[in-house]
Amino acid sequence: MNAVEFKDQQSTAYKHILNYTISGGVSSENHPRRTIFRRTISEEPYRFLEETNTVPKNIYKSDKKKYNQGGDIMNPSTVDSKDLCDLCRESQVERLLELPPYTLVKCQRCGLIYVIPRPSPADLVAIYGESYFTGQGPLGYKPEEDYLNDDSRLEIFVERMLTIERYRKPPGFMVDVGCASGFSLRAARARGWDCLGIDISEFAINLARERYGLNVFKGTLSEAALPDDSLDIVAI
Repeated sequence: MNAVEFKDQQSTAYKHILNYTISGGVSSENHPRRTIFRRTISEEPYRFLEETNTVPKNIYKSDKKKYNQGGDIMNPSTVDSKDLCDLCRESQVERLLELPPYTLVKCQRCGLIYVIPRPSPADLVAIYGESYFTGQGPLGYKPEEDYLNDDSRLEIFVERMLTIERYRKPPGFMVDVGCASGFSLRAARARGWDCLGIDISEFAINLARERYGLNVFKGTLSEAALPDDSLDIVAI
Protein backbone atom coordinates (compact mmCIF):
# COMPACT_ATOMS: atom_id res chain seq x y z
CA MET A 1 0.00 0.00 0.00
CA ASN A 2 1.47 3.34 -1.00
CA ALA A 3 1.13 6.61 0.91
CA VAL A 4 -1.82 7.84 -1.15
CA GLU A 5 -3.74 4.58 -0.67
CA PHE A 6 -3.03 4.63 3.07
CA LYS A 7 -4.25 8.22 3.41
CA ASP A 8 -7.42 7.37 1.51
CA GLN A 9 -8.05 4.34 3.72
CA GLN A 10 -7.35 6.37 6.84
CA SER A 11 -9.77 9.08 5.76
CA THR A 12 -12.47 6.52 5.04
CA ALA A 13 -12.00 4.87 8.41
CA TYR A 14 -12.10 8.15 10.32
CA LYS A 15 -15.17 9.20 8.40
CA HIS A 16 -17.08 6.06 9.33
CA ILE A 17 -15.79 5.89 12.89
CA LEU A 18 -16.97 9.41 13.61
CA ASN A 19 -20.22 9.11 11.64
CA TYR A 20 -22.66 6.36 12.47
CA THR A 21 -25.62 4.98 10.50
CA ILE A 22 -29.07 4.62 11.94
CA SER A 23 -30.03 1.11 12.94
CA GLY A 24 -33.01 1.08 15.27
CA GLY A 25 -35.13 2.61 17.97
CA VAL A 26 -35.36 2.18 21.72
CA SER A 27 -38.37 3.37 23.69
CA SER A 28 -37.72 4.57 27.21
CA GLU A 29 -39.78 2.81 29.90
CA ASN A 30 -40.09 6.10 31.74
CA HIS A 31 -40.98 8.00 28.58
CA PRO A 32 -42.90 5.59 26.31
CA ARG A 33 -43.80 8.35 23.87
CA ARG A 34 -40.16 9.16 23.28
CA THR A 35 -38.16 7.14 20.80
CA ILE A 36 -34.40 7.42 20.61
CA PHE A 37 -32.62 6.36 17.45
CA ARG A 38 -28.93 5.65 17.80
CA ARG A 39 -26.63 5.80 14.83
CA THR A 40 -24.50 2.71 15.27
CA ILE A 41 -22.62 0.13 13.28
CA SER A 42 -22.98 -2.58 15.91
CA GLU A 43 -25.37 -4.80 13.91
CA GLU A 44 -22.77 -6.29 11.59
CA PRO A 45 -19.41 -4.72 12.40
CA TYR A 46 -17.33 -7.07 10.31
CA ARG A 47 -19.41 -6.41 7.20
CA PHE A 48 -19.15 -2.66 7.86
CA LEU A 49 -15.37 -2.81 8.17
CA GLU A 50 -15.08 -5.07 5.14
CA GLU A 51 -17.18 -2.85 2.89
CA THR A 52 -15.21 0.24 3.89
CA ASN A 53 -11.87 -1.54 3.33
CA THR A 54 -10.88 -1.13 6.97
CA VAL A 55 -10.89 -4.74 8.12
CA PRO A 56 -8.34 -5.37 10.89
CA LYS A 57 -5.73 -7.84 9.71
CA ASN A 58 -6.35 -10.27 12.58
CA ILE A 59 -9.96 -11.04 11.56
CA TYR A 60 -9.96 -14.19 9.47
CA LYS A 61 -12.59 -15.44 7.04
CA SER A 62 -13.47 -18.35 9.31
CA ASP A 63 -14.42 -15.84 12.01
CA LYS A 64 -16.86 -13.79 9.91
CA LYS A 65 -20.04 -15.59 10.91
CA LYS A 66 -19.11 -15.71 14.56
CA TYR A 67 -18.08 -12.08 14.57
CA ASN A 68 -21.28 -10.90 12.90
CA GLN A 69 -23.21 -12.73 15.61
CA GLY A 70 -21.30 -10.91 18.29
CA GLY A 71 -18.74 -13.59 19.11
CA ASP A 72 -15.67 -12.79 21.16
CA ILE A 73 -12.85 -13.21 18.71
CA MET A 74 -10.78 -10.04 18.90
CA ASN A 75 -8.40 -8.47 21.38
CA PRO A 76 -10.54 -8.42 24.53
CA SER A 77 -9.34 -5.77 26.96
CA THR A 78 -10.37 -3.54 29.83
CA VAL A 79 -10.61 0.19 29.22
CA ASP A 80 -9.89 2.99 31.67
CA SER A 81 -12.73 4.53 33.65
CA LYS A 82 -12.79 7.52 31.29
CA ASP A 83 -13.43 5.21 28.33
CA LEU A 84 -16.35 3.16 29.71
CA CYS A 85 -19.27 2.40 27.40
CA ASP A 86 -21.62 5.37 27.25
CA LEU A 87 -24.71 3.15 27.29
CA CYS A 88 -24.05 0.57 29.99
CA ARG A 89 -20.74 1.68 31.62
CA GLU A 90 -19.08 -1.66 30.83
CA SER A 91 -15.27 -1.73 30.89
CA GLN A 92 -14.74 -4.90 28.83
CA VAL A 93 -14.38 -4.23 25.11
CA GLU A 94 -13.10 -5.78 21.89
CA ARG A 95 -10.61 -3.72 19.97
CA LEU A 96 -11.80 -3.64 16.38
CA LEU A 97 -9.60 -1.15 14.60
CA GLU A 98 -6.44 0.71 15.56
CA LEU A 99 -6.22 4.08 13.86
CA PRO A 100 -3.88 6.26 15.96
CA PRO A 101 -4.67 8.24 17.97
CA TYR A 102 -8.08 6.53 18.04
CA THR A 103 -9.26 2.94 18.49
CA LEU A 104 -12.63 1.56 17.47
CA VAL A 105 -13.96 -0.76 20.19
CA LYS A 106 -17.08 -2.86 20.80
CA CYS A 107 -18.68 -3.07 24.25
CA GLN A 108 -18.83 -6.69 25.48
CA ARG A 109 -22.11 -6.14 27.31
CA CYS A 110 -24.39 -4.15 25.00
CA GLY A 111 -22.53 -4.26 21.67
CA LEU A 112 -22.16 -0.50 21.22
CA ILE A 113 -19.26 0.39 18.95
CA TYR A 114 -17.47 3.59 19.86
CA VAL A 115 -14.16 5.43 19.68
CA ILE A 116 -11.51 5.73 22.38
CA PRO A 117 -10.15 8.05 23.44
CA ARG A 118 -13.14 10.33 22.91
CA PRO A 119 -12.18 13.29 20.75
CA SER A 120 -12.16 16.48 22.78
CA PRO A 121 -14.58 19.30 21.89
CA ALA A 122 -11.68 21.14 20.29
CA ASP A 123 -10.77 18.05 18.27
CA LEU A 124 -14.34 17.71 17.01
CA VAL A 125 -14.59 21.35 16.02
CA ALA A 126 -11.35 20.99 14.08
CA ILE A 127 -12.50 17.77 12.38
CA TYR A 128 -15.89 19.09 11.30
CA GLY A 129 -14.77 22.33 9.72
CA GLU A 130 -15.57 23.42 6.17
CA SER A 131 -12.90 21.16 4.66
CA TYR A 132 -14.63 18.07 6.07
CA PHE A 133 -17.75 18.74 4.00
CA THR A 134 -16.09 20.15 0.87
CA GLY A 135 -13.49 17.40 0.50
CA GLN A 136 -10.52 19.72 0.91
CA GLY A 137 -9.08 18.19 4.07
CA PRO A 138 -7.55 14.87 5.18
CA LEU A 139 -10.83 13.74 6.79
CA GLY A 140 -14.42 13.74 5.63
CA TYR A 141 -16.07 13.56 2.25
CA LYS A 142 -14.14 13.31 -0.99
CA PRO A 143 -14.39 16.15 -3.53
CA GLU A 144 -16.05 13.90 -6.11
CA GLU A 145 -18.86 13.08 -3.65
CA ASP A 146 -20.06 16.70 -3.83
CA TYR A 147 -21.73 16.23 -0.46
CA LEU A 148 -23.16 19.73 -0.16
CA ASN A 149 -24.94 19.69 -3.53
CA ASP A 150 -25.90 16.04 -3.95
CA ASP A 151 -29.61 16.05 -3.22
CA SER A 152 -29.86 12.39 -4.13
CA ARG A 153 -28.72 11.83 -0.53
CA LEU A 154 -32.17 12.90 0.58
CA GLU A 155 -33.46 9.49 -0.47
CA ILE A 156 -31.34 7.88 2.23
CA PHE A 157 -32.83 10.10 4.90
CA VAL A 158 -36.38 9.59 3.66
CA GLU A 159 -35.79 5.86 4.11
CA ARG A 160 -34.50 6.51 7.64
CA MET A 161 -37.62 8.53 8.42
CA LEU A 162 -39.75 5.63 7.23
CA THR A 163 -37.88 3.43 9.69
CA ILE A 164 -38.43 5.93 12.50
CA GLU A 165 -42.11 6.20 11.66
CA ARG A 166 -42.55 2.51 12.32
CA TYR A 167 -42.18 3.50 15.97
CA ARG A 168 -43.60 7.03 16.05
CA LYS A 169 -45.78 8.75 13.47
CA PRO A 170 -45.82 12.49 12.76
CA PRO A 171 -46.76 15.09 13.73
CA GLY A 172 -44.25 15.53 16.50
CA PHE A 173 -40.97 17.15 17.47
CA MET A 174 -37.72 15.56 16.29
CA VAL A 175 -34.22 16.57 17.27
CA ASP A 176 -31.26 15.45 15.19
CA VAL A 177 -28.00 15.62 17.13
CA GLY A 178 -25.18 15.89 14.61
CA CYS A 179 -27.42 17.22 11.86
CA ALA A 180 -24.58 18.53 9.64
CA SER A 181 -26.03 20.44 6.68
CA GLY A 182 -29.53 19.19 7.40
CA PHE A 183 -30.38 16.31 5.06
CA SER A 184 -32.28 14.46 7.78
CA LEU A 185 -34.07 17.65 8.87
CA ARG A 186 -35.20 18.35 5.33
CA ALA A 187 -36.53 14.82 4.96
CA ALA A 188 -38.34 15.00 8.30
CA ARG A 189 -39.79 18.45 7.67
CA ALA A 190 -41.22 17.31 4.36
CA ARG A 191 -42.99 14.46 6.17
CA GLY A 192 -44.68 16.72 8.70
CA TRP A 193 -42.24 16.80 11.61
CA ASP A 194 -41.24 19.89 13.55
CA CYS A 195 -37.44 19.68 13.68
CA LEU A 196 -34.42 21.01 15.47
CA GLY A 197 -30.90 20.23 14.31
CA ILE A 198 -27.91 20.38 16.65
CA ASP A 199 -24.31 20.33 15.49
CA ILE A 200 -20.94 21.63 16.62
CA SER A 201 -19.89 22.59 13.09
CA GLU A 202 -20.36 26.29 12.53
CA PHE A 203 -19.97 25.81 8.79
CA ALA A 204 -22.66 23.12 8.59
CA ILE A 205 -25.06 24.99 10.87
CA ASN A 206 -24.77 28.19 8.86
CA LEU A 207 -25.36 26.29 5.63
CA ALA A 208 -28.43 24.52 7.00
CA ARG A 209 -29.92 27.78 8.23
CA GLU A 210 -29.07 30.02 5.28
CA ARG A 211 -29.59 27.64 2.36
CA TYR A 212 -32.55 25.62 3.62
CA GLY A 213 -34.14 27.77 6.35
CA LEU A 214 -33.79 25.00 8.92
CA ASN A 215 -34.17 25.39 12.66
CA VAL A 216 -30.67 24.63 13.93
CA PHE A 217 -28.51 25.19 17.01
CA LYS A 218 -24.72 25.31 17.16
CA GLY A 219 -23.45 23.36 20.13
CA THR A 220 -24.22 20.13 21.96
CA LEU A 221 -27.47 18.53 23.10
CA SER A 222 -26.85 19.55 26.71
CA GLU A 223 -26.06 23.11 25.66
CA ALA A 224 -29.38 23.31 23.79
CA ALA A 225 -31.09 22.90 27.20
CA LEU A 226 -34.35 21.58 25.79
CA PRO A 227 -37.29 21.33 28.22
CA ASP A 228 -38.09 17.95 29.76
CA ASP A 229 -40.66 15.87 27.88
CA SER A 230 -40.55 18.24 24.90
CA LEU A 231 -39.21 15.71 22.37
CA ASP A 232 -40.82 12.87 20.49
CA ILE A 233 -37.83 11.66 18.48
CA VAL A 234 -34.12 12.06 19.15
CA ALA A 235 -31.73 10.99 16.39
CA ILE A 236 -28.17 10.78 17.71
